[in-house]
Amino acid sequence: MNPLLWLYLVGTALADGFLAAPSWLLIRLAGARREEYAQRLGHYPDRLAGRGRVWIQAVSVGEVRLARGLLAGLKRARPELELILSTSTRAGYREAIKGNGRLAEVIYFPLDSPLPVRRALKSLRPELVILIETELWPTFLYLAFCRGVKVGLINGRISDRTALAYRYLAPGFRPLLNRLALVGAAGAKDAARLLRLGAPPARLVVTGNAKVDSLLDQADRSVAETLACQLDLQDRPVFVAGSIRSAEIEALIEAGQQIRRAVPEAVLILAPRHLNRVGRLARRLDRAGIDFDYRSRLEQQPRRSQVVILDTMGELFHLYCSASVALAGGSLTPLGGQNPLEPAFWGVPVLFGHHMDDFNEAAQALLAAGGARQVSGAAGLAEQVIELLGRPEDRARMGQAASLTCRRLAGSVDRSIELILSALDGKG
Repeated sequence: MNPLLWLYLVGTALADGFLAAPSWLLIRLAGARREEYAQRLGHYPDRLAGRGRVWIQAVSVGEVRLARGLLAGLKRARPELELILSTSTRAGYREAIKGNGRLAEVIYFPLDSPLPVRRALKSLRPELVILIETELWPTFLYLAFCRGVKVGLINGRISDRTALAYRYLAPGFRPLLNRLALVGAAGAKDAARLLRLGAPPARLVVTGNAKVDSLLDQADRSVAETLACQLDLQDRPVFVAGSIRSAEIEALIEAGQQIRRAVPEAVLILAPRHLNRVGRLARRLDRAGIDFDYRSRLEQQPRRSQVVILDTMGELFHLYCSASVALAGGSLTPLGGQNPLEPAFWGVPVLFGHHMDDFNEAAQALLAAGGARQVSGAAGLAEQVIELLGRPEDRARMGQAASLTCRRLAGSVDRSIELILSALDGKG
């Protein structure tokens, strides 16, 4: 066994010993969260025993939404399949129950430690486990392989930021990744990085980014129209800054002030990546003397200002439908960027900064097609937004290119389902 992998397994096994008593006490005192904590420690309801012929792990909300298409496709192809969907976050669990409860049993993924993983595998007895994106947990992989469980990776992505860390960890991952039954890479660059980590070349396929397909499953124009009505956005110029990070707030406030001076009727919607940053954004707008509304209050009262903070979960994608121009956040500073295909899906011109490492292939495809533009800093962002708001023909041309690019990139889920079924049938 590789020394790095051995050290990790020994370390987690020692942690099991130290945490056994506190874990038992935590479950007894957890109250409403008792079931969650029990499942994280590998204790699942008796009704799930042996029920996980295919077990799909989706870390949080975005991956859970992606999993919806996989689950539906698998059920169409094999109605008799028993499916389990696990997630690692509470937000992901809520989304899974809401959107996938009829397709699969929903559980929390166990901690990556020997006792919880052993309990989970012994209880659920999966035939095939599908990990989405970068859910590469060494203890889980090692113990699954020891039990003869097939494991595959779908929509495999290794970002520029994580590639460096994995480079040093490659010796520990190589003996694990080499045993994967199937690897579906989101793009060519991801495939190359997965190969360097040890993924088996004969079982690796570039399937494309499955999150494109998940947009098709999520989209509901009636929901988008209801949002537009509640926020009074119809027939107005709207700039949506989506999934913005704290480090971008100053640049967005500066750009927003320039946009509002040039286009006074424009509505600016600011959507923080994490809801626990809403307060920080609100305080900064207050200090700048900028009036704003919280989205959560606009169902009971009309919008009174030209700036809206999106302080609700799960509405950003449909809100993009009302945008005249959109920014993919996390890209003005080196934070990896956010998915530019979400606004592109609705035919909205997309802007982003020079830091789209996590969505590089989608960003490059949009730039090449003319559906997106790259900006630098507050001044560059304001200039492009003002220009596009004043040129409806350019907006329409960019929006059409963005939408066509998004649809051209679809099809990954069907290719992933073929890989999964082949692995189940022993053809992988």
